Formats: sequence, C-alpha cells, structure tokens
Amino acid sequence: MESSVSSRGGDTVVKPSMEVWHFQIAVYFAFGFFFLRLFLDRFVFQRIAVWLLSTGSSPIKMNDATTRAKIVKCKESLWKLLYYAGCDFFVLQVVYHEPWARDIKLYFDGWPNQELKLSIKLYYMCQCGFYIYGVAALLAWETRRKDFAVMMSHHVITIILLSYSYLTSFFRIGAIILALHDASDVFMETAKIFKYSEKEFGASVCFALFALSWLLLRLIYFPFWIIWATSIELLDYLDMTSAEGTIMYYSFNTMLLMLLVFHIYWWYLICAMIVRLLKNRGKVGEDIRSDSEDDDYFSMPHCFTFKPASPEASLADDPLPHPSPEGSVASTFNISLELAHAFQTPSYHDIRSRLLAIDPTQENLELFLSQELKPKNECVQEALSLRHAKQTTLTNLVSTYFQHSEDATRFCLNLYQNVHSARCHLYTPLLDLFKIFPRDSHSAIDESFCNLAFDVFLKLDTFENPFASPESHSFQDTQLCFYQLADKLDTRIRKSKSRVRLLHHATAGSALCLVTAVVAVAASAAFIAYHALPTLLVVAGPLCTPYLPHSFKKKELSNISQLNVAAKGTFALNKDLDTIDRLVSRLHTGIKNDKILIRLGLERGRDVYSVQEFVKQLRKSHVNHTHQLEVLEDHICRWFTNVNKSRSLLLKEILRPQT
Repeated sequence: MESSVSSRGGDTVVKPSMEVWHFQIAVYFAFGFFFLRLFLDRFVFQRIAVWLLSTGSSPIKMNDATTRAKIVKCKESLWKLLYYAGCDFFVLQVVYHEPWARDIKLYFDGWPNQELKLSIKLYYMCQCGFYIYGVAALLAWETRRKDFAVMMSHHVITIILLSYSYLTSFFRIGAIILALHDASDVFMETAKIFKYSEKEFGASVCFALFALSWLLLRLIYFPFWIIWATSIELLDYLDMTSAEGTIMYYSFNTMLLMLLVFHIYWWYLICAMIVRLLKNRGKVGEDIRSDSEDDDYFSMPHCFTFKPASPEASLADDPLPHPSPEGSVASTFNISLELAHAFQTPSYHDIRSRLLAIDPTQENLELFLSQELKPKNECVQEALSLRHAKQTTLTNLVSTYFQHSEDATRFCLNLYQNVHSARCHLYTPLLDLFKIFPRDSHSAIDESFCNLAFDVFLKLDTFENPFASPESHSFQDTQLCFYQLADKLDTRIRKSKSRVRLLHHATAGSALCLVTAVVAVAASAAFIAYHALPTLLVVAGPLCTPYLPHSFKKKELSNISQLNVAAKGTFALNKDLDTIDRLVSRLHTGIKNDKILIRLGLERGRDVYSVQEFVKQLRKSHVNHTHQLEVLEDHICRWFTNVNKSRSLLLKEILRPQT
C-alpha cells in the first residue's frame, strides 16, 4: 500500500498508490465497526450508561421507557465519543510533525505526486468506513431525529468527498478537514453524556466548548483557511483551461461549500440551544434535534407504558363552535343538531335515576347505551368525513378513541349488571336473614334459626361470584386498549409538534441562510476571488429553503388541538378505569371470602354454635361489601357523565374551524 517511486529525467518522483479497490478496506472497516459496536454496547457501554444514569439526582428505573431511551442514547454518545476522540488523537499524532499541517500553502505542494503515507491511507479508509457504517446505522438502529435528512446528506457528501479527495490526491487537506470536524464532535458527545447523567455543570461547560470549537473550527477556520486554500492555492496546480481541471476545481469546492451550508444550519440550532441555556440559567436543555421520528400506523400496536400527553386530566369547557361550512346543508344541520344534543348531556343524577329505573338485562342495557351515549357514532363519522377528505393517522386515532370509549362504557354497564346480580342474589338474602336472626351472640339460638340459616347457605353456595378476578382477560383487554391508544396519541402529538417546530426553524432558517449567502458572497469577493463565486451561488441558492405554506402549519396546529383533547380524555377515562378496577378487585375478594365462610358453614353441618358464628362473621362483612357495591355503582354513573363530556369535547374540536 506504500507509494511507489520512479525516476524521470534524473528526478525522483513519488507516485502515490491510490486505487479504487482500496475502498474495499473501508467496507471492511464498516463491518468491523458494526461488530465492535455490538460488542461494546453489550459488554461495556450498557454498564457504563447504567452507572452514569444511576449517579443522577433521581433513582434509575430500568422498566421505565424514558430510562431505556436514555440508555440507548447514552450508548450512542459513548460510541461516538470513543471513535471521534480516538481518531482525532491519531490524526493529530500523525500530522504533528508534518510541515504542511501548519501552512496552507503546502497543502497542494508537489501535487499530484505527493507522498501518501500508510498512516494517512489507513486513516482515510477508517473514516470512510465509519461514515458508511454511519449511513447504515442511521437507517437501521440509531435514534432517528428530526434532522435525519440533513444528517444523511452530510454522511453521503462526506463519503463522496473522502473518496474524491483520496482519488484526486487531495488527502492532505482532507485529513485536516476530518480532524477539524472530529474535534467539535468530541465536545458535543461529552456534553450529551453529562446531560443524560444529569450533570448539568459538566454538560454546560462541554456545550460551551462545543459551541466555541464549532465557531472557530467550522465557521471561521474552515471557510477562511480551508476553502481559501482550495479556491486560491489550488489554482496554482490545476490547469483551469482544461475541462478536467475545471471540473475537478468546481466539484471539490462545491462539496466543501455544501458542508459549510450544513455547518451554518447546525450553527443556527446551536444558537437556539444557547438561547435556551441562557433562559434556563445555565441548565442545558434537551437537544432540539431529539424529536424521534415514529412511523404512522393504522393499527394499534401493544405498548408497555402509558405516557399522558398532559399532566392535566381535567377537560376544559370551551364555547360551542360553529360547524364546518364544508359539505351539504343537510349534513351540516344534522351534525349541528347532534352536537347541540351532545352538549346537553344529562347530569350525573339524571343518568343515575334512569339507570336504576331499568331492569339490567342485556337487551335493556344495550338500549340504554344507544340512548345515553353521546355523541353517536354516525355523527362522529360524518364529522370526520367533512373535516378530512381521506383516511389518515389522525382520523384513525380519533375513530379509535370513540370506539374504545364506547366499548369501555359497554363494559361498565356489564359491571353494573354484576352489581345488581350480587345485590339481589347474595346480599339481599343475607340481609333478610340478618333481620330475623338474633343479634345476641352469647345465648344459643333456636334450632329453627339454625335450619333457616343453613338453608340460606345452601342457596347462596350455588351463586357464582359475578365479579371476575383482576387478572381476567376482559378487564385487562379494556385497560390495554386505552394504554395503547394513549401511547399512540402521545407519539402522534410529539410528531406534529416536531413538524411545527421544524417548519418554524425552516422559515427562520430561510432568512438566515439568505443573509449568510449574501455575507459569504461578499466575503468571498474580498478574500477568495471570483473563481469560487459561481459555486457558492449554485450551492447556497437551492439550499435556502423557501417559506412553506402557512396552511400546513394551521393544519398541524388543528391536528395537535384534536389530539390533545383526545389525549386528555384518554388520560381521564383511564384514571376512572383504574379506580373501577380497584373497586372490582376488592369486591371480587370480598365475595370470594364470604363464599369461603358459607362453604365452611356447610361443611360443619347444622351445628348451632357453628352456624351462629358464621352468621356473625357474615354480618360484619355485609356492611362493608354493600357499601362497596354502592360506590362502584356511583362510579359507573359518573363514568357515563365523564365519557359523554370527553366525547363531546372532541367532536367540538373536530368541527372547530381552522384559524
């Protein structure tokens, strides 16, 4: 792999051995990085990340989804810190004794017959392999942030630039460029590790060093020394009258200027973080690129944690909106009328009185559900079709919310049927027995009372516990639906907010990019000369993002409002379900214990003293269990009030005009 030496007219000429097949080594490096990363993640970085997070102010919870995400990000930063620090140390050791490392006039001295040392060649292949690995990592397993497209473009351009500079013998300046970039990345990854471990002072110091190094190395030294050299010094070695020389000159400078534009974009994000740092009085905020992109699914996958979109579980009472003017007059009138009826929902006392007045058979409860649940599904679907022309993730989530709330309400009515069954078939016969059974436990009872109690025990022994155990699939499935929905709503809210922030950054970045391009043109005219100006204009023009339509932002804000209402409703209803779950669990256990007492009484036979003692124990538990039945009945009625209110608020938000 060493350079070859030949003699030409008595002069010794060093011919660097650079072939395309050398990039096979870069591919080997890429595979090596893959397996090395797997090994370090499993046996080294995992332990270090857990140790770093456990030294923070709050205790670490390994089962928490947020903690797991922090560990993944911490391992990413540990890997990048190890690589960038190692490569930067290596290249500084290599170029320290090279005279061209400190004099830009020597970058192209002797080109194209410069000596390519083995250390520089390996460094090039290593860096190229790392960015090949980086492209695969971005696509496959690393955390995908909102600047994914910019980062991917950066990696691709870097690979092309590395390959181009290697094959064209621009490896001296290429090694310097790589060293400049790695130095800033070392501080950035260190700051992120401090942030994940909640070491705010260390994070602030490293972030300040990162911002300073970025400004000095990438925004000052890179354009006014590196690009100066490629724009001015290179002209002494290239034949600009030939097509090959012109293409080589403009191609190389175009890629460097594209990197500069990326640096300016990221500097804008760094400045935003600096402003946040000052507002937080020295506390580094979250990486503003850290909004993970999550794919949209029309199905509801299982989720293991519930993260409410808002800490508030209350539902605000907003004024009634005007329905959307879209659609037919008849449809608008029907929806408006249905919405008005939905907000005239019966009070808790009305719901309770109507529910207690019916015979709780399955048919009557279904009829009650169709009459009292507001708004009706037909109205919801019509409203969604008017507001959204086609099926989207948002409409799917909203429809799922209405469907889950209806299914949960039907489940609560089944629980009410169980309350009625327990009261009529278990506790009413016991209450009748207690009314005629003597309360005096010191004197023996008459045998007739013993026989009466024993007959009641025989009858109650055949009664099955109406309340399923807390581990039953029916209750778990109902709660799981809400957990899944809450997780999807939270993900979709974060994605919509990320889009709005990205739009804001894009519009602000357009102006910044335009100003930067003008300043760069002026600076180039003064310092670099006219040769690089066409390239700068070609690169800066397309990358100055135009202002995106304002309607897109309004649409996303409207989507966020609907999702927030659905998330708040899901959170509140899920809390109600948790309360009902605890009540059902206590009732299941209480009735189970009563049946055990009854079974023991039957096993003892018609023994007067045994029957008297069992009746005494059942009398003690009776008051508590009947009270729990009343409390559960009360929560079922309140569930109806809350679910109607949350469904109506969401329908109102769907029909709210975009402003």
